[in-house]
Amino acid sequence: MFVRRRRRPRAALARAVAAPAAPRPAPPGRPTRTPKVISWTALALLTVGSVGYLGSAPALSVFGLASVFLYVLPAFVFLVPVSLVAAELASGWPGGVYNWVREGISAPMGLLAVWCQFAQTIFYYPALLAYVAGVEVNAVHVNELQNPGREYPRSIFLAMGLVLAVFIGPTLAISWVVPASQISLTTGVMQAFNSLFTHFGLEFGVPLIAIALAVGALAGMITWLDGPSEGLLLIGREQGFLPPYFQKVDSHGIEVRIIAAQGAVITLIALLYAFIPTVSHAYWIFAVMATQVYLVMYVLMFVAAIRLRRSEPDHPRGYRAPALGLLCLLGTVSSVSALVIGFIPPAQFGHLNPVTYAVLILAGLLAIGILPPLLMDRLRKPGWKAAGDGSE
Repeated sequence: MFVRRRRRPRAALARAVAAPAAPRPAPPGRPTRTPKVISWTALALLTVGSVGYLGSAPALSVFGLASVFLYVLPAFVFLVPVSLVAAELASGWPGGVYNWVREGISAPMGLLAVWCQFAQTIFYYPALLAYVAGVEVNAVHVNELQNPGREYPRSIFLAMGLVLAVFIGPTLAISWVVPASQISLTTGVMQAFNSLFTHFGLEFGVPLIAIALAVGALAGMITWLDGPSEGLLLIGREQGFLPPYFQKVDSHGIEVRIIAAQGAVITLIALLYAFIPTVSHAYWIFAVMATQVYLVMYVLMFVAAIRLRRSEPDHPRGYRAPALGLLCLLGTVSSVSALVIGFIPPAQFGHLNPVTYAVLILAGLLAIGILPPLLMDRLRKPGWKAAGDGSE
């Protein structure tokens, strides 16, 4: 049985995020605590460990050796800009993407950004962007490096090389052992393991691999379900975006009502598997919708970063990204391009009208990613702001 660590009360947590507490003097005879320091190699390995996910391998394995290019290109035009820009924002404006976008653009746009983080979990753990997203989270460690300006880029490029090796290898392995016409978007990884294990007479190992992959995927999903919902709660209480009903937490500080509502919506959407011809097609549609929603957040992040550099050039930052304007331009163009590509159906959807497919994706993007935060901002009431401590 796993016992969850008790969290601090929400009010205290919100204050800790908004304004760091003054350092306490060390008791007599006790040495002063030194700041925590992390090496750039350890940060690189932390990044690799947090993004290891093989969900995108089957989708790209149909391209064979060309999949190498499809991994390397996004790494340079998207992963690098996201990593360096997020590091500057995290080192200057603690509090996550909401605070970055609020300071750089506006509070409603900050709500939209943090909602996109929350809403993408409703469709699917972000399969196609998973190897870029654990980078955004790990940017908060930039201030723990001894020399952030020199060591953080080293960490990112080392992590990028290792991540590419992790993803390219399995993708090529699938393309070599499973014919392209038979690769499933959902079970491609297991198809490869089954073919290899059967060839060597090790069929007994296939169920063990399936269990390990399922446990790993579940652990990652649980992490993503909790983090964004907690951020949404803090912001909802601070700014009054959430009704008091959804601000309630249990005795352990868990936002049970938000998570319960999220689970109910996910269950309803999961029922759509029964109405879509194949599971593989449903998987792809939900993955694309999740990716589209998350890309909106990245566009807002890049816009906020360039505006903050212009409006607050002297604001203290632990790390300043080189050529920030170019990085933001490259990241924005990459994000918008990916958004556009997401409206184009893959070859497996040849029976579906392209216009129908695009309308379906757009409807999901608007219904889940855009409209809810706009309504939350428009319908909020003064009485919803910090309604008590939120505990039950």
